[in-house]
Amino acid sequence: LQTDSKYLWVFDKLLVGQRFSSYHPYNLDKIKPLIYPVFVRPRQNPDGLSKDAFVANHYKELPKEKGFIWQKVLRGAHLSTDFVVKDGKVLDYFTFIGHKNEEGSFWLWESLDYVNLRSKVAASSLRGYTGVVNVESIGPDVIEMHLRPSPQFHDISGGLLYQLPQFYKTGKWFPIGYEKTYSSVYRIKQDSLIVQEKDVPLIEGVRSVQKCWEDGKYLSEYVQDVSSYRFLIINGTSLSKIEHFYLDFRSSLKITPKK
Repeated sequence: LQTDSKYLWVFDKLLVGQRFSSYHPYNLDKIKPLIYPVFVRPRQNPDGLSKDAFVANHYKELPKEKGFIWQKVLRGAHLSTDFVVKDGKVLDYFTFIGHKNEEGSFWLWESLDYVNLRSKVAASSLRGYTGVVNVESIGPDVIEMHLRPSPQFHDISGGLLYQLPQFYKTGKWFPIGYEKTYSSVYRIKQDSLIVQEKDVPLIEGVRSVQKCWEDGKYLSEYVQDVSSYRFLIINGTSLSKIEHFYLDFRSSLKITPKK
């Protein structure tokens, strides 16, 4: 992925929101909200995953440290789209819609043959950029951008990763047909569960199983950082196979005593 400094503005969520959202975010260091609830998050967060973001229902819940922005709580479908871009021109895209559980956490990403127009405009705004741009949106509004594919489902986006090395060398991209795919996120309820590669069988309808990003560390439901307690991401073309795979796999795991 390119790291030219002229593209790093995409990690500034204040600028992204002001350019591609009808509900502009505001710098919490300068302007305080008068009406609640509001959505608060760091102005810069290259990791994504809504890290350190939350809904504030009262001014006493606002963070005291600097570097946060706030905006109106947005409603609508949460989409994540990977755009394949050459010199700022969109050649292909892969869109997934996020489904949340009762706790408000994403448990499933489902592919859609659809693109948010503002997301496409955002990806096309990177003049001269060649690579993958991930754009997230809620309803019609863009909320953040990244100069990378989304880690949740890059391996099931029609072979996205297989083409990328050659794309960077030759600049040639062969559009990939739409296929219904799913990426299901499961979180653990116990500490100390360590998943080994040998324990992850692949079956028909399940394309891959990704372990927690913090490989080898204890996983805990009490850690607030979403990247610290994510357990498994199961990708595939059959939602029923994914769900049954998790139940069967979960029952076969061994719990390692916490040290």
